[in-house]
Amino acid sequence: MNATEMEYAVYSHAAMLGAPSLAQREIDQYGYDSTRVLPEFTDFDVTTYQKDDGSYVLAGKGTTMNKEHFRDNSQILFNLHEARRIVGPGDEFDTFNRLVHRYNDLKKKYGDDIDVHFTGYSRGGSMALSASRRLGERATVFSPGSGVLAPVRGLACKFMPCDTASRTVYSVEGDILSATIGSNLNENEVHKRVKPHPTMTPHSIQQFLPSKKERQMFDDTLPLDTKNTRIKLNNENLEIRSKVPRGFCELYPDLCVDGKIQTGGGGPSPGVST
Repeated sequence: MNATEMEYAVYSHAAMLGAPSLAQREIDQYGYDSTRVLPEFTDFDVTTYQKDDGSYVLAGKGTTMNKEHFRDNSQILFNLHEARRIVGPGDEFDTFNRLVHRYNDLKKKYGDDIDVHFTGYSRGGSMALSASRRLGERATVFSPGSGVLAPVRGLACKFMPCDTASRTVYSVEGDILSATIGSNLNENEVHKRVKPHPTMTPHSIQQFLPSKKERQMFDDTLPLDTKNTRIKLNNENLEIRSKVPRGFCELYPDLCVDGKIQTGGGGPSPGVST
C-alpha cells in the first residue's frame, strides 16, 4: 500500500467512530491534522472530510451491531445494493443512496467542479463502490462486502459500457466476506489482495492502517498513554514513575541522556505537572 491509500484507510476507520469530533481526533492522532471533518455533511453513515488541497473525501461507515446494518449486509449478500445504479437515487434515507446525496449536497454548496474521492471499509466500502460507480468518481475501498451474484457485474461490463473512473479495491487473503469482489470489477478497477497479519482477523480494518503518529503535548496537562504513566516536573528536579510517554526525549533532549530521562536536575523544565 502506498501512503495515499493508507490515508484513505484511516479516513475509513475514523468514519466507524460515529461522531465528527471522534473522527477528527482519530485522524489527528494519525498525523493527518490538516484534514478536517465537515459536520454539516456528516451523519451516522457518512463522514465527509476536506483536505488541505481543497479536495473532499466521502467515507461510508462500516458495519456495527445496528439492526439497519444487518439489513444492508443482507442486500450485499445478493448484490441487491448494486441495483441503485439502475433504479436511480430514490429515498435519501436508503443506506446506499446516502453517499450520493452527500455528494450532491457538496456540489450544491461548492459547485460542480469539486474534487471528490470515495472510500470506506466493509459495508462502507460497498457503499463507496456503489456510489462512485453511479457518479463516475474515483474510489479507494477496503474489504467491501461481495455477494454470491458479484460476477454478474464483472461479466456485464465485458459486453456493455461501464464508467471508466479509476478505483482501487483492497481485500485480504482468506476474508470470506470479500472473497468474490475480484469478479465484480471492471478493467478500470484495480483489485489488490494483501496477505493477512497473523494477529488480526482477515476482515479487520487494522490490516490496512499505518502506525499511529506518536505525539505528546506538554503544556498544563499531560495526556497519558496508559493509566500507569505518571510524570512530575519542576524547576529543581524530575521525578519519573512507571512508564514515560514515547517522544519525550525527542521534544526535550536536554532532559535526557542516551535517549533516557535524567533522574535529577539538568536543563529547563517544560513545566508539566499532574
